Amino acid sequence: MKREFSKGGRPSLKPAARQGYIVSARLDTEHYFQLKKLARTSGCHPSEIIRQLIGRG
Repeated sequence: MKREFSKGGRPSLKPAARQGYIVSARLDTEHYFQLKKLARTSGCHPSEIIRQLIGRG
């Protein structure tokens, strides 16, 4: 009789739910601090703010 053990951790996501691409960008000091300030005031991560801005077009 073979016992199955739980591996633990988060279950894997379906391919449609995954965010599969990583994009990196270089910002000058002014834009970087602008992004950090916007993230702090909105309570979101900077990456989420960038996603929202891209989604708006």
